[in-house]
Amino acid sequence: MMEKILWIAEKESQLSQGVFPVLNGHTSDRGAGWTKHGNDWCVWLDGHAFQQATPDDYLPDDLPTTGKGRKIWRMEDLPIIPPEQQWKILPDPRKRPRLSKLKELLAWCDVVYHLGDPDSEGQSLVDEALEYYRCRKPVKRVLINDYNPSKVREALANMRDNSDPLFRGWRLWGLARSRYDWLLGMNGTRAMTLRGRDMGHQGLLPVGSVQSPLLYIVRERDRAIESFKPVPYQDITAVFTAEAGISIRGRWVPQDDQAGLDESGRLVDEGVAKRLLARLQDGVPGDASVIEHSVTDKKKKPPLPLSMNELQMEGFSRFGYTGDEVMEAAQKLYDTYKVMTYPRTDVRFLSEAHHAEAPGVIAGIIQLRPDLQAIARELDPHRKSAAFNDAKMRTPTGEPTPHHGIIPSTPENPVNVADWSEPERNVYDMVVRAYLAQFAADYRYRSMVLRIRVQVGEVFAATGVCPTEQGWKAVYKEPPPLDGAPADDEGPEGELPDVQIGDLLQWLEVTSTGKVTTAPPRFDDNMLLDAMKNLHRYVDDVELKKRLKEGEGIGTTATRAGIIADMKRRSLFVPAGGKGKKLMTSPEARSLIDALPMRVKDPAQAGAFKRSLDQVADGAMSLSDFMRYAEEFVRDVVATAKDASITPLPPSAGEGVPCPNCKSALQNRGKRTVCSSCEFVLWHEVSGKTLTPSQIELLLVKGETPVIKGFVSRQKQSKFSAKLRLDTGTGKTTFVFDSAPSTPDRPAPAAPAMSSNKLECPRCSGEIAAVPGHFECKACQFKVGAVIASRPLSASEADALFKSGITEKLSGFLNREKRPFTAYLKLNRDSWKVEFDFGKKVG
Repeated sequence: MMEKILWIAEKESQLSQGVFPVLNGHTSDRGAGWTKHGNDWCVWLDGHAFQQATPDDYLPDDLPTTGKGRKIWRMEDLPIIPPEQQWKILPDPRKRPRLSKLKELLAWCDVVYHLGDPDSEGQSLVDEALEYYRCRKPVKRVLINDYNPSKVREALANMRDNSDPLFRGWRLWGLARSRYDWLLGMNGTRAMTLRGRDMGHQGLLPVGSVQSPLLYIVRERDRAIESFKPVPYQDITAVFTAEAGISIRGRWVPQDDQAGLDESGRLVDEGVAKRLLARLQDGVPGDASVIEHSVTDKKKKPPLPLSMNELQMEGFSRFGYTGDEVMEAAQKLYDTYKVMTYPRTDVRFLSEAHHAEAPGVIAGIIQLRPDLQAIARELDPHRKSAAFNDAKMRTPTGEPTPHHGIIPSTPENPVNVADWSEPERNVYDMVVRAYLAQFAADYRYRSMVLRIRVQVGEVFAATGVCPTEQGWKAVYKEPPPLDGAPADDEGPEGELPDVQIGDLLQWLEVTSTGKVTTAPPRFDDNMLLDAMKNLHRYVDDVELKKRLKEGEGIGTTATRAGIIADMKRRSLFVPAGGKGKKLMTSPEARSLIDALPMRVKDPAQAGAFKRSLDQVADGAMSLSDFMRYAEEFVRDVVATAKDASITPLPPSAGEGVPCPNCKSALQNRGKRTVCSSCEFVLWHEVSGKTLTPSQIELLLVKGETPVIKGFVSRQKQSKFSAKLRLDTGTGKTTFVFDSAPSTPDRPAPAAPAMSSNKLECPRCSGEIAAVPGHFECKACQFKVGAVIASRPLSASEADALFKSGITEKLSGFLNREKRPFTAYLKLNRDSWKVEFDFGKKVG
């Protein structure tokens, strides 16, 4: 009798691109998240199909509830610690159909083939489904890292029991991590938020194993910047010429016993600087001699292919994209267009098998991007960069890594690049060029160093770089701002003259430029991603630093950008002001992080936590012992929070005003004001204009503002002015445009010309009459200005507006700055006011 096999994967691609091509049969049945292939059934989970239960699932049922039916937060209920055998996971409601099918197939099958990624996350993702449905069938573990058919067949031939100690270790690692994150996040956040409310904070004060150390790093950087005192120093340079007339600029090099220097070798003593400059100027013009001249031929290998982390960082540096924008574009290129390999990878290396496929991949690139043909002709597909290394495709324990670097793939179906969005085209371009660079020659250059002694005994140094072969740099529009590709740090580009030691030079001038030391830079999205991946840079303990470096820091390639976006959404990180996208911690974030115990926010704690998880995975520590340690840690956090000194904040815009919809308390969340009881949300930015606190308060109290200047049309063509009116039920705002009032310099407008056809009132179906300055209903006093934004409204245009609610696109309007603009006129049937619509015409 044939064995009944059920395959369970995380992603459909593991089946369609990996397993199915090497199996007999074809797909004969298919549903949302499952399919039948040959005699086998297959289910893919699309990420975690189960969620940790909420604290409400563990708290007593007789607790008071909020207006939304959730149990209220109380300090006396903390910490919430589920008993070890009573932890609950709940099915994701969005995946109930596929989970119902999975339950049915688990009862049907003889054996389960587990296709989770070969790491703790992939192991837990499938294991938790098997545990939830109490699967007692044999489970075989399949480790597929490479979709090449030979590699897939090799993986299928080497299946192992899912009970193997390695896989149990992965599962325990993931289980311990998720429970620790839940305990710290749920209890720490509730405790700090409740304490914050006592101190005047109305918003959420989140605590977490990833957010807290990241917030601490940024807070410390802010502290360093805000306490920074610039120190003036002098930068002394001299200009020389050689016999060929070539000019050389050198920088003064202090001697070992030079007075007046700071710890970085800068000349900060003003008196010493003045005396030195006077002595140097006494020797100008004069002779100088070459005391050192070195020329070194150097080369740089191409940067490795991109992982998601590097792709997000390069996307931010080049185009200003957020991590989420890069992830979304990359996922579309992978899932929809199938022109790129799996993007959520933290690996930058490739297998030897990938190298064998290079000619076909390059040909596929040229099909989509014929503009790269000239570059491709200079490449050698047989050249093998350091990226192609099977040894790098394994973990320290010898297991295959779950993924590989992001590279282009050849689509099987026609693809039209013109249909892609701009981010999709740019993300594809970055991935393609990083891949093509692997088949280009090394970048070669000549590095030169020249030391010159002047007559008064001081020494100046000049450096230069002369590229001799562009190599892989010619593949890029501009070198990527990542490892292996920075501008050469040996000196400015340009060749120094060919001189010899002992040669005399003409010393023409010496100058001293006053400069000041600068504060460390503010963080941006790019630097935050880098800090999360390289958290070890912020840790002093050697052992913990090593563990964090091995474990790729905190967060994962799939979660880091989302964590940053969430912290910005919660206004923990806010714009630092000025141009650019620099960030700083908000007052709320500073109050939170300053009040947290050091053990929670210290980056070293993340290293200690990962070390403990390793001990759970290899059996040196039981899960029970780890959880006891975690529970004690969380109890300490809650106890500290109860007495924490959190800096009180002054009331923010909107706070202290009752909700216009339900009269409950409003809370300022940085970019929006929200109700604590209903769904009311008022965003503080409208059409590119950030509202002032007084404008926000006027909207909340009176429902309408005076005319506000500085709104930007959706098409970014011009600025305009308008009133804002509030929908008190939802918090949404609409523009209100009044017709221009008459003034002594401007006579009152005449009645508009009417057509022979009568106009019907859209409000009451009465007759519209022409009165000075308006179209007005005789029955209900509905009226519309005959001149809107300096443009007369014709009777036919008014008729279209009244009948269909919107006009054709009209030109000739003038904004407050007298600049022309084009827009549709739309009738708001709630307020019966006319509004501009700058988007597409809608019926």
